[in-house]
Amino acid sequence: MKRGLIKKLAVGGILTALVFLATYYLMVPFPPGYFNLGDVVIIASVLALDWKIGIVSAALGSALADVATGSFAIYAPFTFVIKGLMALIVWLVSMPADRISKNRIVMHATNQSVEKIALTGIGKIKAVLRRLTPVVGEAAILLLASIMGEIVMIGGYFAADTILFGVATAVGGLIIPNTFQAVAGAVGGFLLGLILRKLKLRNLIEPPKKQA
Repeated sequence: MKRGLIKKLAVGGILTALVFLATYYLMVPFPPGYFNLGDVVIIASVLALDWKIGIVSAALGSALADVATGSFAIYAPFTFVIKGLMALIVWLVSMPADRISKNRIVMHATNQSVEKIALTGIGKIKAVLRRLTPVVGEAAILLLASIMGEIVMIGGYFAADTILFGVATAVGGLIIPNTFQAVAGAVGGFLLGLILRKLKLRNLIEPPKKQA
C-alpha cells in the first residue's frame, strides 16, 4: 500500500513537471493568452494513466506555468480550475473505453478460435471485422473524450477572458490561440494517449487485479 502511494506520488510529480514544461517552453504568445502544447500531456495522461493523477497534474502544472510566465500570472487561478475540470471531463467521457478494452482482452481467445474455423474468404473478413469493431469503438470514445475536454477548455478561457478583459477581447482569444490549441491538444493527446494505452503504462502504476 505504501509502495503504491509512493509510486503514484512520483508519477504525479513527473506528470506535473511534464505539463509545466509542455505549457511553458512550448508556448507561443497570442494576446490575451498564449498557445501551448500542455493539453497534449494532460489528455494523454488521463487516457493512459491514472485519472486522479492526471487531474491534479493538469491543474498544478498548468497553473504553475502561468505563474512562471509573469505576464500571464493573472490567469493562474482560472487555469487551475479550467485544466482540472478539463481533465475530469476527459476521464468521465473516456470511461466506456476502459470497459471495451477489458472486454476485448477477455474475448481475445474466443476470437482466435473463431478465426481458425473461418477458412473461407467471407469468414476471414467477418473475423477481422469482429476484432476491429471494439478497437474502433474504443478509439472513437477516446477521441470524443479528447474533443469534449478541449471544448471545456475553450469555454473556460472564454469565461475567464470575459471576466478579466471583456467580451470583445474574449471573442478574439476564442479563435487564436484557444481554438488552435484545442485542435492540437485533442489530436495530439488522443494519438499519444492511444499509444501509451497500447504500451499498458497504467499497469506500472496500478497492476491489474488477478482473476479469482
